[in-house]
Amino acid sequence: MNILIIDDEPFIANTVFFQLMELNRENDCYDIAFSAAQARECMKEKRYDIFVCDIVMPGEDGICFAKWVLKNYPERKIIFLTAHADYEYMKQAISIQSFDYILQPAEKEELKDAVERAKK
Repeated sequence: MNILIIDDEPFIANTVFFQLMELNRENDCYDIAFSAAQARECMKEKRYDIFVCDIVMPGEDGICFAKWVLKNYPERKIIFLTAHADYEYMKQAISIQSFDYILQPAEKEELKDAVERAKK
């Protein structure tokens, strides 16, 4: 499966990348985008099955990006990974039927488990 990590903070994006690489599944491919705009560009080159996305980012936020993805590609899975425990964000994530909402700092096992469940 192709998985795109979207976070405007390089440290977090890279940490998530290396945590997921530990899953070491033979046919998985992980990429990083540092904005929703960059994620859209990545999508022109590759089909992604799962998006691990921050919510609060400059420009287009993760909720708007996820709405666009799910409208155009409803079979894709969105996992929000955010430091914001804001009720409105959670409510929006539920309303667009995101796959999961994980608060940072998250245990790497929680993140890995969410990705494994999304694959099924």
